[in-house]
Amino acid sequence: MIVAVPALAVAAIVIARGGLVFAGALLILGCICLDELYRMTARAHPAKLVGFVTLFALLVAAHYGTRDQILLIAVAALPVRRGPKIDGAWLRFARPVRRDEPHAVVAAAERTAERGPLTRARGAGPLLVLACVMRDQVQTMLAAAVSKPEPLYTMPESELVAQVATARGTEAGIALTRVYRRLRALPSRGQAAAPWSAGQLARRDFDALYRDVAELCRTLGQPLSEAVEA
Repeated sequence: MIVAVPALAVAAIVIARGGLVFAGALLILGCICLDELYRMTARAHPAKLVGFVTLFALLVAAHYGTRDQILLIAVAALPVRRGPKIDGAWLRFARPVRRDEPHAVVAAAERTAERGPLTRARGAGPLLVLACVMRDQVQTMLAAAVSKPEPLYTMPESELVAQVATARGTEAGIALTRVYRRLRALPSRGQAAAPWSAGQLARRDFDALYRDVAELCRTLGQPLSEAVEA
């Protein structure tokens, strides 16, 4: 209300005076609106100078010229070359990458390793997330073997080992026995990747888990490297 009443009074005076006063007010208001528009559409790289010059030329033509001159200026302001396809992509919000996304976790682990031995100990967090990624892959392979969803958490160890041994052989059951409890003890991938997570996994423990999981994947009929790529 405090702003609306003075603005209404100024608008009434400008309209009543007309002429150059009205054109000048439109020029100021138009520049403010164009500046706001260009800020909103900055990702599309708008031609700012062309817009401001066209606005000024249109107002001059509207005051001193004719309708044909206004149309001529509007046509001349259009781009002479075909620009990029306007598909609304500049309006889309970029979704941040998940902290537990496998590729992001691997990249974080590599950056930690490159920083040297003083910071390498901090890489226990990414190693924990990598272990969770392996656990999720094993979960998928076991579900395919026993035809039950999330068997690591929905079936007792003895029953799961027995069914895996029946489906994939005794060697697979033995390999599962070696890693079952360690995989069950891992947190969810989201919990392991959370900034507030205090969970860690030593490099030695991760290497041992990786070897045992690779052996389990081999006995299940899919090497670990192919399972991760899948």
